[in-house]
Parts: sequence; structure tokens; C-alpha cells
Amino acid sequence: MKISTYLLTSALCLLLPALSNAQSKTARNSQLSSKALAVATPKAKANKSVAQPVAAIIVEPEIITRVFTGTVLGAWNDPLAGAIITVISDPKEGGITNSSGGYMIKSTSTSLSLRVTYAGYQDALVEVNDTSPLLVQMTPIDHYERQVKKNLKAAEKAYRKP
Repeated sequence: MKISTYLLTSALCLLLPALSNAQSKTARNSQLSSKALAVATPKAKANKSVAQPVAAIIVEPEIITRVFTGTVLGAWNDPLAGAIITVISDPKEGGITNSSGGYMIKSTSTSLSLRVTYAGYQDALVEVNDTSPLLVQMTPIDHYERQVKKNLKAAEKAYRKP
């Protein structure tokens, strides 16, 4: 209790001089002569009225967000979990398929160009024009395992080379 009253007292001691200085400045500014006020305000003509400022109403267009959904299937119509889906026009938008091969992308555009990638399958480029669910069938790369093994051996050989 003593510590909190000590902190409150010290805070008041620091703030009171600043408040009194601020109050004395406003008092000096408010003591303008009537002559200075007459010069500062423009005189309105007797016959014509002074135009009043008009408040402008700015209406922003409503942003409509569309949800594009679909499923990615492999060579034997099995769902591909973990397939990467990116929007070609905006690489920040996109997603990854879930365990059942489904994806959901939210976008403000009316149509999208999607790139679907998955290891062992050729990239698929898909145009989406409406929000109805889309089915993407991926085609496997021929002899993918052999190509990976060959690239791995070449990388190991390059790494061990003195």
C-alpha cells in the first residue's frame, strides 16, 4: 500500500508543473483583443451568403470474396493429400490439399488460373471460372523413381568430388 501511494505522489509531483504551464499558455492565447479577432475572421457581404462546406459521402465498392473448392486425384483416382495449389496471378494465394484431397481458396477475382503440383506427378494448369467444385486429375511422370535415383546419385557424386 505504501509503495502505490508513493508512486502516485511522485507521478503527481511530475505532472502538476507540466499541467500549470499548459494552462497558462492557453490563458495567454485566449486573451486576444477584439481587434485581432476582427482581422482574423473574414467579413461576410450583406447581400451574398457565405458558402457552407458540404460533407462528401464516399461510398466504397463492396469487395466480394469467392470461395473456390475442389479435389485433387492421383493416377488411380485416389485423393492426393499435400498437393500444392497456387494461383498463377498471385502466388501468395493458394493452399494445400487436406487428407481427402480437397482444397479451398478464397479470392476476390471472378476467375482463377491454378497450378497444382505434387511429387511424382506432372504440374496441372487449371482455369476456374465459377465457384462449383472442381475435380483435378493428375498424371504421373513416367519412371519417376528412376529419375529421382539418378539425380540423387549425380548429386552425391558432385558432393564427394574433391
